[in-house]
Amino acid sequence: MKLLTKTTRFYLLISVPIFLVAGMIFFFVMHYLLDDEATEQLYIEKQKVLNYLAAAHELPDLSLGIGDEIFIQPTQSTFTGRLNDTMIFVASEKEKIPYRQLIFPATFKNAPYQITIRTTLYENDELLEVIMFSMLTLLAALFVSLLLVNRQLSKNLWKPFYETLNRLTGFRLADTQPLLFSNTDIDEFTELNRSLLQLTSKMQRDYSTLKEFTENASHELQTPLAIIKSKIELLMQSDGIEESSANQLQQINESISRLSRLNQSLLLLSKIENRQFTNTDSVLINSVVEEKLLAWSDIILHQNIRVETSLDHELRCNMDAALAETLIGNLLSNAIRHNEGGQVRIAIEKESLIISNTGKKPSVPTSEFFHRFKKENTGNDSSGLGLAIVQQICNVYHFKIRYDYSEGWHRIRLDLTSHFIPD
Repeated sequence: MKLLTKTTRFYLLISVPIFLVAGMIFFFVMHYLLDDEATEQLYIEKQKVLNYLAAAHELPDLSLGIGDEIFIQPTQSTFTGRLNDTMIFVASEKEKIPYRQLIFPATFKNAPYQITIRTTLYENDELLEVIMFSMLTLLAALFVSLLLVNRQLSKNLWKPFYETLNRLTGFRLADTQPLLFSNTDIDEFTELNRSLLQLTSKMQRDYSTLKEFTENASHELQTPLAIIKSKIELLMQSDGIEESSANQLQQINESISRLSRLNQSLLLLSKIENRQFTNTDSVLINSVVEEKLLAWSDIILHQNIRVETSLDHELRCNMDAALAETLIGNLLSNAIRHNEGGQVRIAIEKESLIISNTGKKPSVPTSEFFHRFKKENTGNDSSGLGLAIVQQICNVYHFKIRYDYSEGWHRIRLDLTSHFIPD
């Protein structure tokens, strides 16, 4: 969830209950004030009636403007008066209308009377509805305005942060230029940019040093290894060498060859991890598979391996061509090596390459074969880095790879969806 969305949601969670509570409080306050006003008005009009009776020579009527309705009738009983609400059917409205009435005793010309003054509450209710509707509309408009202002303000305030984030997203260790950030007048963002600049600059220096060391170490190792290997081969070809000595020299030669391959594999793995392969080409996987099978044809023939291919569907993806060859080569090597008299099936389905080969049931979980130096047979001449290199290439291009074993078949499925080029 984006920061702006989260702050807006938090603002909504806080503001909505506040506006609702404020609206309810306003409603009850207005209802109380209008209700109290109606009651107070009735008592004022009662006093007007009493004053009128004390000074006039006739009973009051509606022409005096007292209440909505006034009823005066003689009475023989004594009572103290009462105030109550009632519902009265009004023919013109064709419904019952709420009224508040004040009933009190009065004396006119020494005769007792019961006087009833009524005022309608219907207009008060309508007024309350109009006020509440206006208030809610105003609150809603205010709420939306505050929300929009807050969102726009947050965008402006957080703009330097998002610019920094975008710069970091495009940051590459292999870049020679330092990472530059936009200037901002917000102290916290300025401090953040300064810290990030120091951190990324140090990372670039460390990366450059590590890259140089790796390349130099690999190069310096290859030269003496090649010299040692050539010297051993010369010794093995010498006249008069004993068989036991020749066998020992052969073992040394094989060990040096494995060491040389291991050195090259580690260098390649380091380059892949450091994202040193930056070229992007449209690679036809079908062609790479066919080229690698041709290169392995002698071994396939020698080991009597039956290969079945289903490459009718064209599979093309964007990646470095050299890495594509390494990826396919290592997968085929994993299927062909130590599979004497077995079978290999290679198929392309939609956006995936599937390589299956016969073999023994693995003694460890198949997922562990993608770890460095993890191999089924520790006695063979494999470096144990082939599938680790495959995994690193998949990590670089966000390919999905899965290794399964079922009913005597090892099966690797390589999904190239992220960089797949449709026909």
